[in-house]
Amino acid sequence: MATGASRVTDLSSYFNNIYEDAVFAVRETTLATRLVTVFTDGAGDQTRTLPEYSSVSFASVGETEDFSNPTRMSKTALATLTPGEVMAQIILTDRRIETDPDNARADAATELGVAAADKVDSDIFGNFSSLTGATLGASGSTFSWGSLIGVAPLLAVAA
Repeated sequence: MATGASRVTDLSSYFNNIYEDAVFAVRETTLATRLVTVFTDGAGDQTRTLPEYSSVSFASVGETEDFSNPTRMSKTALATLTPGEVMAQIILTDRRIETDPDNARADAATELGVAAADKVDSDIFGNFSSLTGATLGASGSTFSWGSLIGVAPLLAVAA
């Protein structure tokens, strides 16, 4: 066993398990990802563009009158998203894994996953102030977590 810092070869058998457990923790603890749609119109660091069709308006016409104001069906950019990259690291030695009575490997994986979920949630919720097209709550009222969580099943049914 190494004295001091462990080599990657000493810990490589743990990497997949730590990664899988961290991804599981992200999926179980994040809320905001259930409220968004993933768009796959780009790859890598390409900017993603969310297009929107122009809205159609109805107008009253006479029985024999031809319609003279049609709507051109075209898309405009509603919003853009530029992907970013984030990173976290936990220093974990083989000695710690072998001697920790609380399963340091599992704790490290859970902590990485929960921290990633917190980062994702705070990033997504941080964009709420930029949303357009609708209002949340009434003027002067407080929008609660209960209101947000209560609307999630409605959004799932609508999708």
